[in-house]
Amino acid sequence: MTANLLQPKEVIAREEKPVEPPKPQVPTEKKEAVKEKPKAKGKGVSGNVVITLDPVDLIDMNVKSKLIDYIDSSIRLRDMMSNLGLRYITSILIIGPPRSGKTALINHVAKHLGVQIINYKDPSISITDNAVIHVPNLEKAINEDLNHITRLLNIAKAKHLVIVFESSNPWALDPNFIKKSIDAVIPVLPAPDGYINEIIQNKLKVSNNRDQEIIRGIIKTCPAVEAIEKIRLYISSGGDSASIICEDIFRKYQDFTQSLVFK
Repeated sequence: MTANLLQPKEVIAREEKPVEPPKPQVPTEKKEAVKEKPKAKGKGVSGNVVITLDPVDLIDMNVKSKLIDYIDSSIRLRDMMSNLGLRYITSILIIGPPRSGKTALINHVAKHLGVQIINYKDPSISITDNAVIHVPNLEKAINEDLNHITRLLNIAKAKHLVIVFESSNPWALDPNFIKKSIDAVIPVLPAPDGYINEIIQNKLKVSNNRDQEIIRGIIKTCPAVEAIEKIRLYISSGGDSASIICEDIFRKYQDFTQSLVFK
């Protein structure tokens, strides 16, 4: 629309005829442009920020390190540990609320170690070695075929394989199964305050104290995938914090893990 208004002015200038009628239209366009500007202004957050966070970014580094150590020692160092009489991990249960980044964490660790991931239903498992067997929903897998899960556990012990189970509802699992068949349970936890501050300031470029506090609350209480969505919503809305903080549900997964006693 602006181009159509400017073009007649250029023609009139060439003919050198001072015509005044177009003048009233110019202020109208200026007013419209001014009206749009306040929309972009927020309380310290910019609607133009591109969110490039990965769910793994919002998970506690200690959780990542623990999973890396377990998988690496079980696959790469198993023979040495066995010869020394040391215990190694062959089955790991990762627990956390839905959308907390459990699968993203497993993929991240496997990529970091250069290890292949195989779905637990893949028929090639019996001839595979040096890999992670992934069971994305342990409750469902047990209900479908407990015998298959038992076979996988036996195969993993006989070869350089690690089974990594996921569960969003570990309370639905038989405690005896966990104690007999699972070597380690790892709860997914949010990143600590120091790293969250680094994310907010360096990755999201948020400087306003109030906005930092709200985003910090989102990361500490929301599952990672949901947290990224809520941060994107908060920033794109110019700082509208209505109903954006989650109920903190990570503690109960920690408590569940601590309630277990492993040999």
